[in-house]
Amino acid sequence: MKWRAFQNRPLLHFAVLGSLLFGASEQLAPQTRHDVEPQRIRLEAATIARLVDQFERRYREKASPPVRRALIRAWVDEELLFREALKLGLDRGDSSVSRRLLEKYRPLAEDPRRPDAELIGEARALGWIEHDIVVRRILVERVRRLLRYDPEGVVAQEEIDAAIASRVDVHQIPATRDFEHLFLGAVAAPGTPDTALPTTDWEIPDRGRTLQDLESRSQPFPLGLSFRAQDELRIASRFGEAFAQQVFAAPSGTWFGPVASSHGWHIVRVTGARAAAPLPTDVTRTRAIRTVSRQHGEARLRRQLERLSQRYIIEVDDPHWHNGRPAIWRARN
Repeated sequence: MKWRAFQNRPLLHFAVLGSLLFGASEQLAPQTRHDVEPQRIRLEAATIARLVDQFERRYREKASPPVRRALIRAWVDEELLFREALKLGLDRGDSSVSRRLLEKYRPLAEDPRRPDAELIGEARALGWIEHDIVVRRILVERVRRLLRYDPEGVVAQEEIDAAIASRVDVHQIPATRDFEHLFLGAVAAPGTPDTALPTTDWEIPDRGRTLQDLESRSQPFPLGLSFRAQDELRIASRFGEAFAQQVFAAPSGTWFGPVASSHGWHIVRVTGARAAAPLPTDVTRTRAIRTVSRQHGEARLRRQLERLSQRYIIEVDDPHWHNGRPAIWRARN
C-alpha cells in the first residue's frame, strides 16, 4: 500500500532522486577537490550597481549597507544554485526548459522546420541555457526546492506546540460583522473642512426599512450597500480604519451616523456580529506543521548553500563586502 502511494507521487520521486544525486556529488567532490583548482564566481561592481539601482527604483528608498549585502548574497546564492542545477542535469528532459528554448530560438534558426531536438541542441550549444533569464529562474527554483527537501525530516511535537503558542492570532477565525449603509455623498468639496456633510437631505432611516428602500434613498456606491462576514482588517482596507472601528464598536440592529469613510459619508447599521473563534484543532496543527517544515527547509537550504560555496572562490567587487562575507569569500579593492 505504501509503495503504491509512493508511485502516485511524481514530485516525491523527483525530490528523492535529486537528493540521491546531490548526495552522490557530495561524496565524489572530496576526491577531486584537491586535484582541481576551485572555480570562481565573480560579482562585478557594475552588476552590484545595477542590483542596487533596481532595488532603489522599485522600493523608492536608498539601499542601506545591510540591504546592499543582502542583494549581493542573493545574487551569489542564485549563481550557486544555477551552477548546481546544471551539474545535476536538471535542465535535461525538463519540458518547461525545452519549451522555452524552442519558443525563443525557433524564430532565429536558419531552418525552423528542423526537429525540435536539433533546435534545442543548437540553442544549448549557443549558450542559451546560461543566458536566458527565464530558464535560469526555472532551474534555480527546481534546485532550491530540491535542496530544501529532506525525505527523512520529522517535525517534533514540541516544535508544533511552540509554533502554535508563538502566533495564537494566526490560529483564530477573526471576528466579523454584517452591515448595511446609506451613502450620503463625497467627503467634502475642495476647500471645505473634512467634517463638512454633503448638502443633501438625510435622516436616520426607520427601523423597518428594507434594502430596496435604502437603495432608493442612497447615492450610488460602487462597492454595494450590504456586506456580510467582514473582519476589521477587510473593512479598514475598503473604508478606512476609523470607519471599521466604529462598525465594530456599534451594537447590532441600530442605525448610526453620519460616519465618515475614505469614500464619503454614510449612515450605517450592523446586522450581525460574530466573535473571534479558534480554528479546528486539525487545521491549527496542519498549519503549524507547515510552518515548522518551511523553517526546516530554509535552514537546510542555507546549510547546502554554505557547502556549495566551499567549492568556489567567490570574489565580490565591493570594498565594503568584507563586513558580511563568509570566510572563503574575497572582497576585491
